[in-house]
Amino acid sequence: MVSHHYNLRRRRKHTASAFTLIEAMFAVAIVGFSIAGLMLVMGSGTRVNMFGQQVSTASFLAEELHSIVDNTPFDQLVDLDNQTFNAVDSLGNPIEGLENYSQHLSVTYINPATLQVATLGDPQVAVRITAVVFCDDQQVTSYTWLRIQ
Repeated sequence: MVSHHYNLRRRRKHTASAFTLIEAMFAVAIVGFSIAGLMLVMGSGTRVNMFGQQVSTASFLAEELHSIVDNTPFDQLVDLDNQTFNAVDSLGNPIEGLENYSQHLSVTYINPATLQVATLGDPQVAVRITAVVFCDDQQVTSYTWLRIQ
């Protein structure tokens, strides 16, 4: 009888400490799904980071156009209407490394009393300027402001 209890105790110890093939497969599957999920999250984070950098660059380029407009006499602003620039700074010099960006300006005279597009006879004392920045021919940002004579 002693030998029977000894074998039973020995068998319990052996089975309680071992992993079955099914348990090992579940563990591998859980680790695999976790790693796949982390890779998806990292990929999304990279795309968001790239978009943020693109928006930041586009905002900088719109500000550079604002500086160009500020340094242009009021009566010459109409010459800037529908002008497209290829990533230039406030002096009109091309910026290296931003060749895939372009900037577009539109200048519209407005009636200062109504802020609507000016008609013939309206006083020409205000303009609405819109700078649009594109990256690879897709609009990234738009920036509009008023300038009063």
